[in-house]
Amino acid sequence: MTHVVIVGGGPAGLSAAACLAERDVAFTILERGEGPFAGLRALDPEMQLLTPPRFSRLPGMTTQGADYERFGEVV
Repeated sequence: MTHVVIVGGGPAGLSAAACLAERDVAFTILERGEGPFAGLRALDPEMQLLTPPRFSRLPGMTTQGADYERFGEVV
């Protein structure tokens, strides 16, 4: 049986984990910080992304917040 080690619990690592879980592949996430996205939080603990949720949601997860209108859609 394959077991994958994912280095980093940021967006890419969590996305990889979600895709592996969908395929029933065992994995372990190695993160040196305290919990997911620790590296991003270390840069600025109060940081908030302005990316619309449709671009920042992880596979299989829902996000909170409204999608912003795209250029040309605002009346």
